[in-house]
Amino acid sequence: MGRNWAITIGIDGYRNLQRLNYAERDAEAIQSFLQQELNVQTIYHFTDNSPPIPQDYGPAIDSYPTYATLRRFFRIRFEEPFLKSGDNLWFFFAGHGKRHEDHDYLMPIDADPGDEAEKSTWIPLSYITGRLRRSGADNVVMLIDACRSDSGRRDSTGFGQEKQQGVITLFACSPWESSYEIDELQQGAFTYALLEGLQLEGEGNCATVERLYQRLRQTVPQITQQYKQVQQTPYGVIEPPTKYHLILLPHKADFADINTLKMDAYRAESGQELAEAQQLWTRVLAVSSDDSEALKGIGRLAHASNTLDSITQISLAKPFYGDPPKSISLHHDSAQAVSAAHPQAVPVNPISSRAERNRSDLIKLVNDFWIEGVLRKSLYHEVMLGLELHLRPDTVDVPLRDMVVHQPLIEDLQLLPSTQIDKVFEDLNRSLLVLGTPGAGKTTTLLSLARVALQKAAANGAEPIPIVFNLASWTERRLPIEAWLLDELKNKYQIPVKIAQPWIANDELMLLLDGLDQVELSHQADCVAALNTFLEQHWVAIAICCRVNDYNALDQHLHLRGAVELQPLSEQQIQQFWLSAGLGPSLMAAGMQQDLELQLLARSPLMLNVMALSCEQSLVSFAHTSNHSTDRPYIQLFDHYLAQMLARPTRNGPYTPRQLLTWLTWIAQVLVQQRQVEWWIERLHPSLLSRRSDRLLYDLGVRTVSGLLFLVASLPVGLLVFLLAGNITLVQGLGSSLIVGTLFFLPFELAGIIAQWFPRWLAIAIIVGLTAVTTSQIPALVGKNVLIASIIVSLTIALPAALAGSLLGQTNKILLADRLSWSWDKARYGVGLGLGVTLIISLTIAAFGYGDRSLSDAFTATLLIVPAVLPLTGLTRSMTIPPTQLPNQGIWQSLRNALWIAIIVFVPILLTGTVWGLVKQSSLGIGLSFGLTFALPLALATGLAKGGIVCLQHLILRILLYRQGVLPWNYSRFLNDAADRYLLHRVGGAYIFMHPLLLDYFTENPDKFHNIKHSR
Repeated sequence: MGRNWAITIGIDGYRNLQRLNYAERDAEAIQSFLQQELNVQTIYHFTDNSPPIPQDYGPAIDSYPTYATLRRFFRIRFEEPFLKSGDNLWFFFAGHGKRHEDHDYLMPIDADPGDEAEKSTWIPLSYITGRLRRSGADNVVMLIDACRSDSGRRDSTGFGQEKQQGVITLFACSPWESSYEIDELQQGAFTYALLEGLQLEGEGNCATVERLYQRLRQTVPQITQQYKQVQQTPYGVIEPPTKYHLILLPHKADFADINTLKMDAYRAESGQELAEAQQLWTRVLAVSSDDSEALKGIGRLAHASNTLDSITQISLAKPFYGDPPKSISLHHDSAQAVSAAHPQAVPVNPISSRAERNRSDLIKLVNDFWIEGVLRKSLYHEVMLGLELHLRPDTVDVPLRDMVVHQPLIEDLQLLPSTQIDKVFEDLNRSLLVLGTPGAGKTTTLLSLARVALQKAAANGAEPIPIVFNLASWTERRLPIEAWLLDELKNKYQIPVKIAQPWIANDELMLLLDGLDQVELSHQADCVAALNTFLEQHWVAIAICCRVNDYNALDQHLHLRGAVELQPLSEQQIQQFWLSAGLGPSLMAAGMQQDLELQLLARSPLMLNVMALSCEQSLVSFAHTSNHSTDRPYIQLFDHYLAQMLARPTRNGPYTPRQLLTWLTWIAQVLVQQRQVEWWIERLHPSLLSRRSDRLLYDLGVRTVSGLLFLVASLPVGLLVFLLAGNITLVQGLGSSLIVGTLFFLPFELAGIIAQWFPRWLAIAIIVGLTAVTTSQIPALVGKNVLIASIIVSLTIALPAALAGSLLGQTNKILLADRLSWSWDKARYGVGLGLGVTLIISLTIAAFGYGDRSLSDAFTATLLIVPAVLPLTGLTRSMTIPPTQLPNQGIWQSLRNALWIAIIVFVPILLTGTVWGLVKQSSLGIGLSFGLTFALPLALATGLAKGGIVCLQHLILRILLYRQGVLPWNYSRFLNDAADRYLLHRVGGAYIFMHPLLLDYFTENPDKFHNIKHSR
């Protein structure tokens, strides 16, 4: 186990500064804790009344904390290293501190605050840090409870801004706050909370730096609010960032704490950071001295750097943790898990051309969806408002691993421009919460960040790809965030799971999550918890948007590295907007200055854009007609906006205003009920049918129409058989085809009925078995060859028909087909499988002794199975990203799949039948007749199973919804018309309302549109 040394300094009786009351008491309390709890071997204790510090050799060290004493101590004691890697050095200071000319200073007892020119009695914090690093310990922890007074005012502001490289520094307060002493506790607030946290036992202990810091950030503000009614929030500087997992209290650490250090070590090895990896493995050994993984890691590093001799100097104590954990999984920086038994650096493979193409396609999709489709159309004449951002560090709980200090870009925290949101994002280490009131510009700010990030990602393959999601959809299934992201990428962006999984696992995406406030209220806390769990496991670039009041109502904060709140527009910004938009100041003067409510609305970027879009001629009419009787004045502005937008000529009409309002209101109501924000044509669902009779009609229609297709398709086949066979009458041709059609129809329908109560595979098995038994009991059909007939009919007719029909077990589920591509390898496998099945069946028949002719007929008939198996194996899910997405693309994709599969099945079976006719009957007509009789129903069955039923479900549903009056027949044309009127935005194949407030507007007053006059 590593050794612990410490330095504690507490000063009350300042000669030239305000006297303190409890700094000396705080230092003594820390000294006592270190001696009793951590068994610290050596403590150098400096206070007003502490005794001299005895030494093994030479005179005792004076402990009175003057400038000369402290300076001499740090100079002499830390001249040479006396500790080693794995040891801990603690430094505690309670007293006054000062910030001057961008440097931090600790004030000894004789410090002269007026000596700003020479600073001859001030000790630079950077000097102390530098000397502590010379000790040889790689774990240096500095606890600074400085800059405090009874009044709560410091001598200067900004203490703690200077980074202290290579150490962990925890300050009692943030740079712009004060540190307080609490008379009721007779201690400083920070030290009181520090000791309380260090002494915690059980699951909530503070064994690691991360947990201690989180505890301090939580309890210190509570203490100062309770006793002083002021704000004091501890502040940390961690250099390097890997030290956030440092185990401070080994006797309280658990397996998870040790495993985290191992993960850091593996990650450092894979990144060729060998010095850092050695420190991390050494930390593991300092806690669990015979850990096999750590020993192997040290050995690998020694071999790699040829420094094996230095490793033998590490002292190992008896372990107290028991058996080490067996394996560690890397979730972030490696594409695969690292085996604990044989850990090795993860090789970095070159990016394949397919991976580059997928990356490029995703960048294009995001740009088309969100930048061209939403951002540009959200800005009036593309005028970008420079909103002011207010930093809100109090709204996030920053994990210590992320508390590497990044100073704000601009000193004034109130005046960060949103036009530099990308710089703010980088400054906060790519982890940001964006807060604002409704219409404040949160989504626009998020998309502005996406636009800059897309440019970076396109230019640099190492940059993460920004991608936008709306958290409203999380409510539906409430999955872990990784699983939810996979679903969103697959369903919203059409990205195959095999492509999306490594992107998420390796943190290759920049997650831009909008609409936390749109998550169902009862599940918002769960969503925050799920996000925090995800953030604990991933070092990912992320920005999240939420309405400020909704976020403030939550009990738990997000674990992000920073937050900003968008501020309302100033009068000067509003004036500049009118000028930049080309509308002129006279318009504003004529309308806005007549109406105070209008001026207040204009402070919202959304409402200002609405005014510009709807009131290009004049604001006067709106100002005169508005009565502001509602508690939400934006309602009347939306009334005016809607009237103007409905009067605009578009290329997609013609629709009456009443139709547009009716259809849009229905969409809005459904979106609110389903807690969604995106409207997809292909995701229309039977549950949208409001009348029970319509739902029954839908179910009956899907089952009946799909089944009758077999009978209807058999009629032209019968006619062709009559024309081709020559020696067959029309009645015989139609009759034989109808018999085959019925043989397909019955298993198809029965399988659908059975699958309502049983699993699909069981329904298929029941139908195939019943078909075999039934066939064997029909003497006219079977004759003596019972086995042959049963097998042929069951496998060539009942099996594919039941396979398709079983999909009707739940007609209320519309499962869109995946995009498919052709695989010759899998196709060859399918051919081999089909031939193998054919051979097995034929040999089985031969074993029963039915003769050569029966064997020949069976082989020929069962050969028809091969083409049916072929498309099920040769066609595989596409592993590419679609370059574009169109409305209703899922249905059109399902239709394409069904047609291609039907053709692939139809043609080989037709050819097989033709060859059989030529070989066995010496007749092309008979061969074509035989092939057609089986080819069409088999093709129909496989086509229905692979997308056809989905299209049929969608068609019948659209007809019924059209009859219900909630949508037009040409749905995409209507939605595009609404987008042209700036009521909707098109996002790829989906549509969203121009703003959530407009969505609320349609849902909260659906009946008011009957009284609004519109003209075209």
